[in-house]
Amino acid sequence: MSGSDTANVGLSENMHFKLSQMKEEGIFNEMKDGYRLAIATAIFHDIDVSKVELVQRKNMYDVGGIDENGIIKSTIRLKYPLHEGQEYKLMEKLADAGMQFLDEKIGHDVVIEPHNIMKK
Repeated sequence: MSGSDTANVGLSENMHFKLSQMKEEGIFNEMKDGYRLAIATAIFHDIDVSKVELVQRKNMYDVGGIDENGIIKSTIRLKYPLHEGQEYKLMEKLADAGMQFLDEKIGHDVVIEPHNIMKK
């Protein structure tokens, strides 16, 4: 891929709202926790994000606030080599798709049951 990567990441308006709701309901202590879980979930489930559009994107964090040690970027680079140099742009799409998945799987349960989100 060509072009520069992003320095700030976010979610579509709809997924931002869902993440905010989950935080307010006590599912996550911080929205960052849910954002990271959404990324990991999308990667784990090989969710196709090629058609994900961040409709009315809400800017949320600088990339260092989500990926302090570069582990997410390294994981994305290994799993999605065609996106080298665009890892954080892909991370946003993974987060958005992962939030959709989490919303469908856990809804408004106050406790996340790992077996519910790990089933393939």
